[in-house]
Amino acid sequence: MPRYCYKCPSCGEQATEFRPVARRNRRRPVCLKCPTTGRDGAPVMDRDIKTELSSLGPDFSMKYAKECVDDTMGVHPDQVPEHRRRHPNIRLNNEGSILIGDHAERLSTIKELQKAFTEE
Repeated sequence: MPRYCYKCPSCGEQATEFRPVARRNRRRPVCLKCPTTGRDGAPVMDRDIKTELSSLGPDFSMKYAKECVDDTMGVHPDQVPEHRRRHPNIRLNNEGSILIGDHAERLSTIKELQKAFTEE
């Protein structure tokens, strides 16, 4: 059963629960540390995905079964040569789609492209 981490939006208190995937969004825990009159007035905790991922370790890579082709961040085929020149660390196929091998590569690709767009 997967582990889900939650965090109180008011005080930052954290909670962890094990629950089936089918019930991951049902009745999230409430913060029992916040000053309220009990469960009825306590704030509902938000899912804390960052904590869930960090528990997997600092070298979290999550290798994909096969290489993914990501069209959402791709370029027109005519732009492939310039894209390769400007972003040598981002792998493209000849059609302009970005190739992703694992979760770490996906994150680094997104960060590099975000940085490029904010600098332009």
